[in-house]
Amino acid sequence: MMKKRLLVLLACLLFITSCAKVQELTSLMDYGDYQKIDEYNIKKIEIIKYTEGGDDTQEVDEEDFQKIYNNLKEIKIGKETNMACEDNTTVYKFTLQDDTEIIIEIECDWVIIGNKRYILEK
Repeated sequence: MMKKRLLVLLACLLFITSCAKVQELTSLMDYGDYQKIDEYNIKKIEIIKYTEGGDDTQEVDEEDFQKIYNNLKEIKIGKETNMACEDNTTVYKFTLQDDTEIIIEIECDWVIIGNKRYILEK
């Protein structure tokens, strides 16, 4: 009787663990159009911050391109969320060597891609 209960319990545990989804997190810079950004093909980076205090635009020095790129590459895209905030948005505007512009918009702790928001994992 004890062996049957143990086998049933083991079967239930195996079923539960096989049903659990393991979410693979994707690096922000390996997602969609962001893959076009390469630390060596960046011509210009502007960082635009929108806060309650107003807007601030900063052009990044060329020697900091790799640092900005690597910092963004370390961030992972997590689950979709419906959360929003209006007073803390940072926009990274990348201009590539071929004059293509790619924008990464980070609002609080999530990234906005299209009309969807995804939680960022650091």
